[in-house]
Amino acid sequence: MAEDPRLSAARARLWELVGERVAAREAYRMAAARSTNLAQQRYLNARADRLTGDPPPAG
Repeated sequence: MAEDPRLSAARARLWELVGERVAAREAYRMAAARSTNLAQQRYLNARADRLTGDPPPAG
């Protein structure tokens, strides 16, 4: 179970929800690295890329 990319992806989403963008980005990258599905890797890396810019305005 520890090698399952879904666990890292779920953690990434939870980090993202609480505003921990760096931790979320790292977890998405880890999930992508563990995935053997190319489409899933692209999706997870896109999610990580989305978190590399400035945080969205609070509101």
